[in-house]
Amino acid sequence: RLLTVTGVQTCARPICRDHPQGTFLSVYNFSEPTIQFPAHVLRDVLGEHAVDHVAGSAFTFGAHPVILDPYRALWLTSVQEGARGL
Repeated sequence: RLLTVTGVQTCARPICRDHPQGTFLSVYNFSEPTIQFPAHVLRDVLGEHAVDHVAGSAFTFGAHPVILDPYRALWLTSVQEGARGL
């Protein structure tokens, strides 16, 4: 399902997929400019901590926005689901 986010450039698209092992959230920046994505949207779906399965990096969603470089994709699961290999 496509998540609706107000106040975000239209080139950023968060897509949420409910899976038997947990929730998978992908976020894409389909543009050349770097954009800022509101962390609260990701935190509301995944909790405070998440794993990006594209880059293998970890995120903590606080008050600051998540920076998405040009054409960047994030494939996120919560830390607990990432440890299970979702």
